[in-house]
Amino acid sequence: MRYNLTETHIAGIAAAVLAIVIIVVAVGLMSVAQPSDGGNSTLSPAVGSVTETASPETHTPGFTPAPTTTSVQTSTSTAEPSSTEPPPTNNQGVDPNKVSVTPMCTDANSGEAWYEVSNKNSETATVSFSSTAGGVSDSITVQGGGGSAEISIPATNGNALVIELPGTNNGQHDGTRYQPASKACSGGIDGGTGTGTDDGTNNGSNGGTDNSTDGGTDNSTDDGTDGSTGPTPTVSLSDQTSSDDQTVTVDQASLPNGGFVVLSTEDNPRVATSQNLGAGTKQDIQIGLPQKIDEEKTFTAAIYNDTNGNSQLDENDMPYTNKGSVVSDTATVTPSSDEGGGGLFGLN
Repeated sequence: MRYNLTETHIAGIAAAVLAIVIIVVAVGLMSVAQPSDGGNSTLSPAVGSVTETASPETHTPGFTPAPTTTSVQTSTSTAEPSSTEPPPTNNQGVDPNKVSVTPMCTDANSGEAWYEVSNKNSETATVSFSSTAGGVSDSITVQGGGGSAEISIPATNGNALVIELPGTNNGQHDGTRYQPASKACSGGIDGGTGTGTDDGTNNGSNGGTDNSTDGGTDNSTDDGTDGSTGPTPTVSLSDQTSSDDQTVTVDQASLPNGGFVVLSTEDNPRVATSQNLGAGTKQDIQIGLPQKIDEEKTFTAAIYNDTNGNSQLDENDMPYTNKGSVVSDTATVTPSSDEGGGGLFGLN
């Protein structure tokens, strides 16, 4: 059978092809018209954090897409805590023997006796202080490394300063009473220039007459022995070699009302004490040490009045003074041999 293409046949075929093209184009346009990004990129409101989320894609049914990844970048800044520490209040690590008290001066106008408290510890020290006459009780904080502070108490007759370092054994300050300085405070407190000579009368020019003589003898003490008729309080201690490494000999001591000779060192205010001595001048007073010494040591000898008359040295007994200064003498004591007993004064 033979087919002859006529114009009618050709036209039909062309129409069919055109229809197919139109359908293909239409399908393609529909595919392009669908959205390709159904997601978004969001900036997180959180400070320092940025979040990026990949958009989902349109996939052909039956096709498994690759896993979507999320990238999160976070920047965090944390403030470091302050390193400031409050000063200690329990004196932990404080050596009381590195805290010293120095009488400075007495203000005649205000009636106050001034003292300087110094701290050679590396740690801050808390110092409580009071006066023996009562009416004063307070505390101060003294910075370490050589820091100092000034305190005052009423300069009444017989009044003295007492300090404590809470949390410690109080060291050299245990039982010690610090007498006011006889020196007048400067800046118009005692005022003008004295006109006295070494053996004449010192007539101060500010408000009163100081009738003491620089060349005379001041027999008064801060412990109630004013006007004593006994000898001038003195003590003499010479450099020496201890015969048994445990005995110190005081050359001479004059005690107007009797009392004791007390040996001390830089680290211990009361190392050893003599027996109770009667009033008058004593010679070659031997005092036994609690331990032998095995190296050269410096001792200070001071004389104390038996204030309460109980024949025992206690915290109520005060040192003799002359012109406002504690009567004392310092010397070096050397052991008789190189081998000592160690212990309190020896090197282990």
